[in-house]
Amino acid sequence: MAGKQKTFDQETRQKIEATLDNLPEKPKSERPLTTKELVTELRTKIRAAQAKGYTLEEIVELFKREGAQISLSSVKSALKGSSPRSSRTTKPAQSGEQTAPQAASNAQPDGSHNGG
Repeated sequence: MAGKQKTFDQETRQKIEATLDNLPEKPKSERPLTTKELVTELRTKIRAAQAKGYTLEEIVELFKREGAQISLSSVKSALKGSSPRSSRTTKPAQSGEQTAPQAASNAQPDGSHNGG
């Protein structure tokens, strides 16, 4: 059986609303980090440890020993997302080469091509 539902008057709601509106910004140092934030902030240290011969598996175990319960896949994902260069960039066409859309736009209705 369900108990009596709690109710609140409008004055209480207004007080809470005013308090929420006036909350100061919480300093970043007091905010918890997500896995991605933690790994991103430690990326260069992680890469340095790998350069010293440590595997990501060993590094993840170190994280766990220090109190950050994260998985290998989470670390890999966060490292991928924090890469300074995107793997989605495309190689620009060299001079004289046409990309597929350019070639298609230069095609004539009879199938011939316009210069290029």
